[in-house]
Amino acid sequence: MQLSSHTKRMLTGLVLLFILAVSLYYKETVLFFTLCFFSSVALFEFYNLFWKESDKHLPLRILATITGVVILANYYLPVENYLHITFFSAFWAGNLYFLFSYSKNAETANYTDALIFFAGIMYIPFALHFLLYLSLDSILYILLTVAISDVVAFYTGSLFGKKKIWPQISPKKSWAGSIGGLIGAITFAFAYNCYLEYDIPLALIFCLALFMNLASQFGDFFESGLKRKYGVKDSGTILPGHGGILDRFDSLFFAAPMYIFFQLFHPFFE
Repeated sequence: MQLSSHTKRMLTGLVLLFILAVSLYYKETVLFFTLCFFSSVALFEFYNLFWKESDKHLPLRILATITGVVILANYYLPVENYLHITFFSAFWAGNLYFLFSYSKNAETANYTDALIFFAGIMYIPFALHFLLYLSLDSILYILLTVAISDVVAFYTGSLFGKKKIWPQISPKKSWAGSIGGLIGAITFAFAYNCYLEYDIPLALIFCLALFMNLASQFGDFFESGLKRKYGVKDSGTILPGHGGILDRFDSLFFAAPMYIFFQLFHPFFE
């Protein structure tokens, strides 16, 4: 029996929910390995957008995967400035790759490859590593607010979406879906705060939900723009009904750092 795209999305969502529950229950160990897996696959998908010849850029791909694991492993290594050293090393590794490429073939050498390599590290594993430092309540808030706003945006956009926001970047995203997702995110934030009885000022909750939703939507547009630029429908096929890890978690890569930014002003759900 052929399953519909919607059914595949639902089943994949349930599997991801199970993985999430197990990862959060065994936070100290399973979450780390889960994030390492998602980071590695997402990096592979991200670099596939730019590098069609996988063998040519294999050293950068391998180095990025290792760097991503090292960034996540920073949680377990109480070494001062360890993360700074990791980024510094990765930056110069990209520079060295350019120099070796140039010495081998000056015509085909491209410094853009080094910048893409570093951008992938900042975009994916660096964003994910924040989750390891947060409490269970904070992690659940981030994941649920992204998921709920996506679901509400999808259905409100499907039902009422006529006027498009940015058709050159994402032809299907409408103002109705965007506003619906924003309302869903704000409503959930108020309900979450009330249910857990954190007593966070409503103005702060509103601002947090607002900017996290804007960051989520920006992340969605960013990935959509990359896919349109390089002629790709889905970043991958690992998640039936969704596409790739990037297709499913593009919003998370921007929402998690936004939550960390707001923690500079208030601990929120810690």
